[in-house]
Amino acid sequence: MATYASKLRGTAIDGTTVRLNNNGTISSNVPMEPIGKAFYVDATNGSTQNDGLSWSTAVTTVDVALAKCTANKGDVVYIAPWHAETEAGVNTAIWTMSKAGVSLIGVKQGRQMPTFTFTDDGALASVTGANCLVQNCKFVSGIADLASALTLGAAADGTTVEGCTFTDGGTAVLEMVIGISITAACTNVTINNCFFNTFVAGTGTLAGIHAIGAADRLRITNCVFIGDWNTQAPIDILDAKSLDVYIADNDIFQLDAAAGLAISVCATTTGLIVRNLLFSGKDTVAGLSTADACGQLENYQTTVEAESGDLVPVAGTWST
Repeated sequence: MATYASKLRGTAIDGTTVRLNNNGTISSNVPMEPIGKAFYVDATNGSTQNDGLSWSTAVTTVDVALAKCTANKGDVVYIAPWHAETEAGVNTAIWTMSKAGVSLIGVKQGRQMPTFTFTDDGALASVTGANCLVQNCKFVSGIADLASALTLGAAADGTTVEGCTFTDGGTAVLEMVIGISITAACTNVTINNCFFNTFVAGTGTLAGIHAIGAADRLRITNCVFIGDWNTQAPIDILDAKSLDVYIADNDIFQLDAAAGLAISVCATTTGLIVRNLLFSGKDTVAGLSTADACGQLENYQTTVEAESGDLVPVAGTWST
């Protein structure tokens, strides 16, 4: 049987060496070894008896690989693009990143990436350790009203979620209530270049990203939201005051005509909300809600598909 190493020889991965940029994204230019140990996951070609130290000896689940990691040593878990896991356990984590400073990186092949599907409404993926990276993973709801696909615990400060996809199961029934849930007092989280998608005309969606309490220095950048969030907003940090947030360069197509919000922020939250493009499905409602204490620059909104957007909030008169 061909190993993953042999299939990708001469490209971004040669079996043990992964080419990474300084920000952790995969590149084809500069080879470098992980600072710590590398472990490999491949449900198709791996084995539960393997040590996980190479593609040819990959383990079959992410949890097994994470258990082999050591906190704060620069360990990395690489996941094959065709890897898939399903969690059906009641209120069970498909995997938990409990050790600080560990990176979980899915290897992409075109648009194919490792996929994690949940078939119990309380199942989830969980990060509880600080300064972890979750990159290039797809999370899918296979159950009605999945509570949260990815939950960041209160001690998961400094977590980065990069290049991930959060989507329902393709019907109005198999909805994901929340894509990423950030527990109160979890700080310095970065969510970048992620894609959030819900079925149009669904009834159980709350938010793509939801901060359950203060989330100081939260960064949400370069994300795309397409769908129908009918309870809150695709970006929802309304629950409590957060300090120095940065929400920038996101594209939001919010089709819900009842809630109609795109970005919902606590009125006392501070920081910057800049260069976001917002479609909000409810006429006469500002898609950027109550962010009164934030600097708001160059955000555009429309509620009509065939029209370009206007500034929201309206242009100021600082010069007069």
